[in-house]
Amino acid sequence: MSVEASRPSLEDSLDEFIALLKQKTDETVTAANALPPDIAFHRSLDRKFRADLDKTTERVLKLTNRLLKLAETVSIKPANAGARKKNTELDSDEDALEDEHDVVDKFHSVVVDTMDPLLEHALYSLDVHTGRVKARADVPVVKKEKSKPDTTRLPANVLHANNLVKPQTRFIEPVNNSNDLVWRHTLQQKWHAAQIGSSRPPSSAHPYFKEITSLSHPPSMFLSRPPIPPKSFDDTPFTFVESLNGLHSLLDQLKQSEEIAIDLEYHSYRSYYGFVCLMQVSNRQQDWVVDCLVPEIRANLEILNEVFTDPNIVKVLHGAESDIVWLQENFHLYIVNLFDTFHASRALELPRHSLAFLLSAYCDFTADKRYQLADWRIRPLPAEMLHYARSDTHFLLFIYDQLREALLEKGKNPSTPPAEDAPPLSDPQLRYIRRVLSNSAQTSLREFVRERYDAVEGTGMRGWAGLLKKWNRRSLLVPGVERNIFLAVHAWRDRVAREEDESPVFVISNQLLLSLMEKPVPVNLTALFASFPGSVPSLIRKRGAELLKVMQDAAVAPIDAAKMEPMLLEEDAIIFDATANAITTDLPSHTLPPSQSIVPVVGLWEPTKPPIIAKRSTLFGGKLGDTDSQGAGAKLAVRTSTLFGARLTSARLAESSTDAIRKSIQDIHNSIMNTSKKEVVVQTQSIVKQAPQPKSDPNPPSLEEQPQPAPQPMLAEVEFIPRSRRTIRRQDDDDVVIIGQRKQKRKRNADDSLSDKASSSKRSKLTTAQVESDQGVDSEIAVFDYGAEPNLLDEGALRKEQGNVSFKKERREAQKRDGAKLDFGEFRRAPKKTNEPKSGNKSITYR
Repeated sequence: MSVEASRPSLEDSLDEFIALLKQKTDETVTAANALPPDIAFHRSLDRKFRADLDKTTERVLKLTNRLLKLAETVSIKPANAGARKKNTELDSDEDALEDEHDVVDKFHSVVVDTMDPLLEHALYSLDVHTGRVKARADVPVVKKEKSKPDTTRLPANVLHANNLVKPQTRFIEPVNNSNDLVWRHTLQQKWHAAQIGSSRPPSSAHPYFKEITSLSHPPSMFLSRPPIPPKSFDDTPFTFVESLNGLHSLLDQLKQSEEIAIDLEYHSYRSYYGFVCLMQVSNRQQDWVVDCLVPEIRANLEILNEVFTDPNIVKVLHGAESDIVWLQENFHLYIVNLFDTFHASRALELPRHSLAFLLSAYCDFTADKRYQLADWRIRPLPAEMLHYARSDTHFLLFIYDQLREALLEKGKNPSTPPAEDAPPLSDPQLRYIRRVLSNSAQTSLREFVRERYDAVEGTGMRGWAGLLKKWNRRSLLVPGVERNIFLAVHAWRDRVAREEDESPVFVISNQLLLSLMEKPVPVNLTALFASFPGSVPSLIRKRGAELLKVMQDAAVAPIDAAKMEPMLLEEDAIIFDATANAITTDLPSHTLPPSQSIVPVVGLWEPTKPPIIAKRSTLFGGKLGDTDSQGAGAKLAVRTSTLFGARLTSARLAESSTDAIRKSIQDIHNSIMNTSKKEVVVQTQSIVKQAPQPKSDPNPPSLEEQPQPAPQPMLAEVEFIPRSRRTIRRQDDDDVVIIGQRKQKRKRNADDSLSDKASSSKRSKLTTAQVESDQGVDSEIAVFDYGAEPNLLDEGALRKEQGNVSFKKERREAQKRDGAKLDFGEFRRAPKKTNEPKSGNKSITYR
């Protein structure tokens, strides 16, 4: 009996096959872990081991490549097998694993990308088998030319078409950007109006408030049915509505539908409030794109309320918060019975909630999101932009079917806990879908409110407060000239944008506006235009004189103190005491009081101008304490101290000082000031910590009883006396004066015998004086007369008395007489460089 025959087959016994597969897998993993880490070293030592290892490696690589190719042949979605080609197919040697280096380099791109779909499909199949989820239908997808979205930047004429004539100038209803205009709900005819009882909503409420809040959804929404796959783009009829007859034809087709998908394309860069350019509508059979820039169509789009407010027709939108407001503002259209796929994706806790993710996950379609920021005023529309607009609603009804079925299946799962904000229901299985419908109803109740520009508080989307917070420019919150200029320019930008019907960022972008505040105020138009890096915005060139005048007027305008009030705190203040001529600070309780008063010098620290009193502080916030701005004793005081922490008492602060510091300052002034001048006394207040007293002494000594350190004696300054007033005394031969003298070697000559005799007599005298000092005999030492000695300052006068004697000759005689070379005057000449020639020609290289 062979080994192959003894192995259990998958058809005979699944449990035995899985057990055998697990056993072989464990053996393989154990053997692989037993391999030494330095297997390359052993491979280089033994030829037989190297040959066996290479043979085993080749066998494993071939087996791995066969498994990967086999995995590629498995079709997870049979209906989509021919629709696209996987990127991980191993049809060429480029993707095959040839050696161990390919296993490391291509493991993720070849192995992981191939096995992940298989494992995900296995988990999904297990969930379907156990009944946790319902099997999804196969989706026919549109064949794509590119597997990845194009990330190149769109052309400039597609993003911003500057040469277009503004379409809002041709609208039947003229544009009104007034800041005082109040927008109101106006309906020519209210379709599907509900019977309102005695409790009517307020007059300013949503026109369909009662119809939305009391809506009874159709029963088909809560019944499970297989999703209806969409047709391809080529097989689906498409109509571009650009006439009034086409609009009526669209209305007749929508009346026969049970579900419709709606989406809008909006433009706001070349308009102050913006306007809708396109409306995409789809049902199960057809797609429409309505040109909302045609004046006749725009004025009559309100007729679609007959379908949009029909409670029996489900309106499917994605992220409809903006769409609901835009429909009201532009066309007076309202939505009843809304299903927002954004709320459904959040209820299902999907990884992402964007429409692009839903298209990729459920329809395998990659939308080109570059056209989301395109200029939708362009006419005629390019084919790529029209394809993108059509795709937003073409797949949306199929996504609605998938999400609705997932919500119903999730409600049937008993292991799923109910949502915290879900209301109690009679049927718990419908809790998730009703939660989505409730959130969608709140979205459809949104109302358009025209935002007013608040120049004082800066609130709102177009306010300056949000701009400063976003760009982190809190320095402009401080009242001053720069803030005045910023507020004036920001208000001017909003006014010009309203008058020209342009967005404020088109007039001047936020970045240019903030960079303009960092530069000095321009003096003329040339300086203003030079403040903009690159090209100057068109409206700045057109109305630059107005902007220049606004900036110059704001620069000289007075700063409004009332604007500082909300930025201050009441307990913070700074008090400058003009009478005491000092800045007072709160002192802790251990500060010693002054023992004596010192009279300050009048006029020493006296201010030349009246004191400046700040009633409010931007740094500390709040209001400052009330001060007498007219009195001479006006104060700026800190009532609380961050450093010392206590409440400040100005009476106690003015008396705080110490004798030690005061006495030191007095000594310093006495030592540096001339006694003939008037005495100067400086009043200084400082903080000196008292040394801690031992706890055993209940009566610590007072300040007067404490021992004071003895003052250090100061050296008396020697007064300079001119030579003419000095008494010159000749030095006796017996006087011995020892001065620092440079020792110098010199040759002995005939005069050495005389100098030896003089030096021997001096040495005998020194020896006698030393012996007498050792024996205690008092010997008189002659006092050195500094006034009789020559001074450096007297060289000129001495030379004048002696006549015209040259300085060099005098110095040579002094050197011969004293035997030392003392240099009191000129600097010595620098020695010559040894590498320079002493004489002869010198060669110089000119460059």
